[in-house]
Amino acid sequence: MTLHPREKKVEPKLIQRELSLWTSQLVST
Repeated sequence: MTLHPREKKVEPKLIQRELSLWTSQLVST
C-alpha cells in the first residue's frame, strides 16, 4: 500500500478511515 504525500494532504480523514476499517478487519480475522 503506497500513499502519496499529496493524497495524504488532500484527504487525511479518508485515509484514516480506510486504515481504521483495514485494522478492524485484521483484528476481526
